[in-house]
Amino acid sequence: MAHLLVLLSVVAAASACAPTQAPTTTTTTTTLAPGRRRRDADQVEVTIVSRQNFDPEMNPAYLKVVEAKIEEYSKRIGQENNREVKGDVRNIDGKFAVVYNLPGANCDKVIDFVKGAKENTDAIEQATVKCGDRDRVLL
Repeated sequence: MAHLLVLLSVVAAASACAPTQAPTTTTTTTTLAPGRRRRDADQVEVTIVSRQNFDPEMNPAYLKVVEAKIEEYSKRIGQENNREVKGDVRNIDGKFAVVYNLPGANCDKVIDFVKGAKENTDAIEQATVKCGDRDRVLL
């Protein structure tokens, strides 16, 4: 009988405890101030047009020159250059050009880098940067 009394008191105590609620989760949305955009990573396309005429026989040499100039500029400013990015050789208005696709890149940083590279070498005639749905930037 004593065991039954203890059992009933445990059951009664357990029933008297406040029911536990499932943890609630709150979802918040970050709102940016008007006129400000979040600078996320974009799909960035960089087109570098050299001063050299497009020549299928010379294009491999031209590509090495462009890549060497980019590498040289990267080292000068202390920027790590991703050597795994491969360029696609194009003929743009009769000039040798290289198009690089940089998935997940920061558009503003790429624009700054390409602008600096163009200004610091005579091998690049013009460059453009196209980021996601933003307008193409001519450098």
